[in-house]
Amino acid sequence: MLALTALAVPILLASTLLVPPVAPEQEVTTAPAVVARLEQVGATQSEGDIAAVRQQGGATLLTDPDTGQVVAAVSQRSALGRALNPIGPGCSTTSLCMRSSSHVPYGYSGTGSRSGTWKSISDNRAGDRRSRFEWRGGAMTLSAGEVNYFGRPVTMTRISR
Repeated sequence: MLALTALAVPILLASTLLVPPVAPEQEVTTAPAVVARLEQVGATQSEGDIAAVRQQGGATLLTDPDTGQVVAAVSQRSALGRALNPIGPGCSTTSLCMRSSSHVPYGYSGTGSRSGTWKSISDNRAGDRRSRFEWRGGAMTLSAGEVNYFGRPVTMTRISR
């Protein structure tokens, strides 16, 4: 197994930016942070472990660009690989979506949960999955395809699906 911490070359990330879940204050949303998390996972994976994850399909991979060798793999279907990730700019018809009163869209794909502060949210949409929204003073769950408009803007604090 290649020692990931000793790599002095850039690493490529294949697939999408999904990472093992972490505490909200440690969320990773940039490519370098995703690579760092995958390096942590890969440090304990054998070639057989990587092959098993890849055989399941839908994996996020870390590849050494000098050798072309996949050095880490995380299943997006497992609890380890699920994440609620921002898309953008904007929202899609399938994403969990919130829109501010100034019409700024916040879209998220995947499954999992995310805590944060989204101010002045005027409406929210479930997209293609049941989604939960929590704000200061309340919470709601929308079924797939449902749209909600607030009577006045709220500050959203947690989303999940």
